[in-house]
Amino acid sequence: MNNQTKRITNKIFFLIGIQITIIITSFLVLEVYTSEQTFEGNSINIAGKNRFFTEMVLNAVKDHYIGGTGDPISALKIYEQNLQLLKTGGTQMGITLPPLPKEFNGQWENIHNLYLDYQAKIQSFVKSDSVNKETTLVEISSLADRLVEQNDILTVNLASDIQNANFTQTLLQVSLAIINIATILFTIKLVYNNLKKKAEQLIKMEKENEADRKYRSLYEGLPDLCRTINEDGVITDCNIVYANSLGYSKEEIIGKSIFDFVDKSHFDALHDKFETWKQTGTLVNREIWLKRKDGSIFPTLISTTSLYDENGKRTGGNSVIIDMTEIYKTRNELIEKEKQLAISEEKAKNSRLIAIGETASRLGHDLRNPLSVIMNTVEILKLKSKNGVYDESILKKYDIIDRAITRMSHQIEDVLDFVRIKPLELSNYSLVEIIKESSDKITKPNNIKINLPQNDLKIMCDSKKLEIVFINMITNAIQSIGDKGEITIKIACDKDNACISIEDSGPGIADEILPKIFDPLFTTKQTGTGLGLVSCKNIIEQHGGSITVKNNPTTFTILLPLAQDDLEVKINPSISGVPHDVQLMRYYEEALAQAARNYAFTGDKKWEQRYKTLEPLSDKLLKKTIKTADKKDKEFFLAMDKANLNLVEMETKSFELVNNGQASEAVKLLESDEYERRRKILRDGLTEHIKTIESNELVHTQSTNIHLS
Repeated sequence: MNNQTKRITNKIFFLIGIQITIIITSFLVLEVYTSEQTFEGNSINIAGKNRFFTEMVLNAVKDHYIGGTGDPISALKIYEQNLQLLKTGGTQMGITLPPLPKEFNGQWENIHNLYLDYQAKIQSFVKSDSVNKETTLVEISSLADRLVEQNDILTVNLASDIQNANFTQTLLQVSLAIINIATILFTIKLVYNNLKKKAEQLIKMEKENEADRKYRSLYEGLPDLCRTINEDGVITDCNIVYANSLGYSKEEIIGKSIFDFVDKSHFDALHDKFETWKQTGTLVNREIWLKRKDGSIFPTLISTTSLYDENGKRTGGNSVIIDMTEIYKTRNELIEKEKQLAISEEKAKNSRLIAIGETASRLGHDLRNPLSVIMNTVEILKLKSKNGVYDESILKKYDIIDRAITRMSHQIEDVLDFVRIKPLELSNYSLVEIIKESSDKITKPNNIKINLPQNDLKIMCDSKKLEIVFINMITNAIQSIGDKGEITIKIACDKDNACISIEDSGPGIADEILPKIFDPLFTTKQTGTGLGLVSCKNIIEQHGGSITVKNNPTTFTILLPLAQDDLEVKINPSISGVPHDVQLMRYYEEALAQAARNYAFTGDKKWEQRYKTLEPLSDKLLKKTIKTADKKDKEFFLAMDKANLNLVEMETKSFELVNNGQASEAVKLLESDEYERRRKILRDGLTEHIKTIESNELVHTQSTNIHLS
């Protein structure tokens, strides 16, 4: 205990010695401060000389004026040197002068500017032979008075500054003495308090050592990854499991940021979770992928709690991290098995559908001929009955047979439409005309009204296949309505699609069967095949579109890709031959590029199907045009064919990238300068060719009109 007291006493005397040193140093600083004031006093003397030099120069000017030996120019040089010495400082006659304090620079500048005017007037006076020298001399005297006045003001201000500095020096001496005494007293008290706290801490540490040893044993013994961080996310500790899992030693990890050990794709996610922990003080089971020393990554779940000091201030946090590698591996295996199972089920389902389709197709073809015979026979019998051969009851039976034949024909057409999948025969068609022709082919009850669209759109489509869709949709609507009602068909469009909605006033579709209506072989009709809506869906998707349904009221909505800014080419059906073909080539180029982009961005297989449908048609059109073109045009179309092949090469590559799970690379490819360059060659070539053809036709028309006139 005595030894401890002696150590404390030694520390106190040591601190007192330091304080005495501070006092001595303070007085030395004041002495230096006094010396600086002395230097500034020297500046006052130099400033005072400026008054003398002003008068000296003026006297030299007057002496020169009356023909004496006065040399104003030499006097000005001495004056200039004194002014510069006042501002910049230096040594004169063994006396060291400091630079003029900055707060007086403005006054010095005023004096210097007056001096320059003074100098200019005097130089002009000396060199001039003018008879008006007296006037100039008056002006020089006026400038001299102003210079004297300004120099006197600067001298007074410098003297005042020294007086203020002396007062400040006195206050500083007193203040330093008070501060040093107070510092000594405070130091003594601080030492006492610190010693007291140290004693208390030693007692507390003895109690906590056991708890700390237990905590350390638990921290290192946990099977999960553990790390301790401070408020800035710097790792201050970790267990051996954490170090081994990342492939580092503990020494390599401690002192590094938590962001140094995270996969770059999860950097932002970790940042968000770190901010969440800082705001809430806790984090529970958040997924983050960590990065090992060898660059490999692995999934984890991180939970973090906060650490606080004795004052309740948060100092950092402890994280327990669960390695999810095995769990993810098992989950991925299950997902893969589920995918394989789904693929197997889909294959089995498709196999059944193919078998059903093939059988149905054969039956359909086999039944058509007998049905035609029956239908014709019934018609003949009807004609005979009109001549009175049969009575009314027989005629009703003929009608029953006729309706049965119509129903069977419709079912056979459903089957054949489902089975027959032929390439689309695309051309530019009016949607209203297709819908009207479809409506005209349907037998409609008188009490059901069909409201056709009031507006129209032209799109590239296979009109025959769309007729199948609209006949099926309108027929279903008629059957749904029953006795009386309305069917309203509307056409609208947005940037990308033509939208055809078919709404009926029927009772609607039951909610439980609504999701199933596009499934093959699903039907609620006693005489239905379950293939009508499936065929419609296949045809719409073959066009690159989609079909959906909703209730209240029952509305089927069909979306078909529109010829738009990216896809559209306004092809005039009245133009035939080369102009029409070139416009159609422009359409194909835009449509293929759009399909490739859409597939890269969405991965939707309908765009791949659309591309595979249009690309052979584009190639076929180019080959046909090359074959039929004259020599001049043939060279052009051969160049366009080469440009098209270059484009198709890059677009095909983009599809391969998407199918290999590299959609981002596909997007980069389709947004590259090289792809745009290839597109520009083909697009600009076709556009210029169209303009040339139209220009030639215009010239020909004008020439013909002139000739006829």
